[in-house]
Amino acid sequence: MTNTRNATADDAMQALLTQTTITPDQAARVVGQSGYTVRLAIERGDIASMRLGRNIRVLSAPLRRQLGLEEV
Repeated sequence: MTNTRNATADDAMQALLTQTTITPDQAARVVGQSGYTVRLAIERGDIASMRLGRNIRVLSAPLRRQLGLEEV
């Protein structure tokens, strides 16, 4: 039986590796923090993001570099 939390984290990591942007909640699952903590990091400018209307999207390439998944 697959653990739902791990499957969700795996899905979020797959999104990070294949999509241009991800949601703050997906980013939170990837980095192992709460959505609230990730949103605070976005507000501080620690995580690159963009606003599309009322939605916030995390830019995948900068986050991959921050996590050491991609070379600069």
